[in-house]
Amino acid sequence: KIRRLDVRGKAVAPGFIDAHRHGDYAVLTDPDFGEAELAQGITTVLFGNCGMSAVPTAPESRKAWLDFMEPCLGKVPEGKTLSTFQEYFQEVERQKAPLQTGVLVGMGSIKTAIKGFSSLPWSENEIRMGQEMIGEALEAGAMGISCGIMYIPESYSTTEEYVKLLKPATAYRRPLCCHMRNEGDHLVKAVDEVIEIGQRTGLPINISHFKVFGRRNWKRTLDCAIEHIEKAREKGQDITVDFYPYTGGATTLMTLIPPCCIKETVDETLAFLSTEKGVALLRNEIRREQRGWDNMVQSIGWERVLINYAPRNKEYQGLTVPQICQKMGEKDEAACMARILVEEQGNVGVIVMSMDPEDVDRVARLPYASVISDSLYGAPEFPHPRSYGAFPKVLREYVRERRIMRAQEAIHKMSGFTAKRFGMKDRGQIKEGLRADINVLDLEAIRDTATFQKPRALAEGMDYVIVNGNVVWDHGKINRSYPAGVLRADNFR
Repeated sequence: KIRRLDVRGKAVAPGFIDAHRHGDYAVLTDPDFGEAELAQGITTVLFGNCGMSAVPTAPESRKAWLDFMEPCLGKVPEGKTLSTFQEYFQEVERQKAPLQTGVLVGMGSIKTAIKGFSSLPWSENEIRMGQEMIGEALEAGAMGISCGIMYIPESYSTTEEYVKLLKPATAYRRPLCCHMRNEGDHLVKAVDEVIEIGQRTGLPINISHFKVFGRRNWKRTLDCAIEHIEKAREKGQDITVDFYPYTGGATTLMTLIPPCCIKETVDETLAFLSTEKGVALLRNEIRREQRGWDNMVQSIGWERVLINYAPRNKEYQGLTVPQICQKMGEKDEAACMARILVEEQGNVGVIVMSMDPEDVDRVARLPYASVISDSLYGAPEFPHPRSYGAFPKVLREYVRERRIMRAQEAIHKMSGFTAKRFGMKDRGQIKEGLRADINVLDLEAIRDTATFQKPRALAEGMDYVIVNGNVVWDHGKINRSYPAGVLRADNFR
């Protein structure tokens, strides 16, 4: 049956593609999955970013790894013991989600499956095992590879080890999406590292959520990093970046712990932080610069760190660390930080107000930058507002209000640019022969309503969202009778 839509006076655009969401388990467990996405016009999503993918996993390290990822991916339901990409794809297809779902294979997941949280170098046998896992994931249809070099246990890996591990990926030419080793004082060095990995492997490189944090780096360090990227591009290297339109990011509280306080496993780290010796070391080290490691607390201050996920201490959600200290009757922020981590068994999410608006605008204007949300699903009650509003915020603020870019440019950064980056030949444009993934919206009304204070608010102004020719969003209502299916890289061969 043909349905005719009256779209007079509206804009018609390709469906938006969000290549960086952490909904790996939300798509399997959340009955409302798709609502926040479709309200923004997102028709295709990619999971498995920042080195953290739901699979592969191994029985020995699975629980520890899933617990570690909980602030980002959310809590895994009992009985979900997925090991391979084939198992994961089957589970996603069973859920009949209204969005098309693709996945990257995470290098952190691979490393933990083989080595747990060990800081020891990769052995030659372990390298071969890692190469096999990468090859299996790409053959199964993973859309690319992601790394989270900032996070343990990946942070222990060297550039040389990455080059060896990624050797089998060269034949597939799918993007390597990099959460770099550093995004503050050592940003330029981190950019150079991923450029080198790309040069030596021949893989296309995408720098995830490209930014710089730390007040002393604002309006200064980013330009040098961009210069290094553009020199590589001028030499013919395939390298792009993406960004989200906010000055606050989100991560886990564990990433703010200095390396000298991190032990072999998460449990051992928490046991150490529960002692007076551990708190004293944390207190001393969090106050000083660390060689080779960006000290987020030192660079932005405790007052810019807000707890947004603490399931055992929900009264702290939405408060900054100094506010929590006051609530606890604790004068020492380091002791407060350690106490929360221990009580929450390490599963604490934070929002860090770490960026300068002019730097974010600088990245947004880059012709090789695409729009993402970097949505985390580990804080369902108090998420970062980007989960609900990143894409319409660009159209409202960057296009309509501040005129940072034209509507056509913004829409391309949300659709066609991303489709090309990931080899999605059947979408990203409105063109005969391509998938009918289409948004109908009012460019004068589209807007985000989610804020840091009230983050769970749906976007407004998206009239219709059409996925593969089916109307799945109609003025705020989801039609779930048309499952969108799983996106595999072999769909585009």
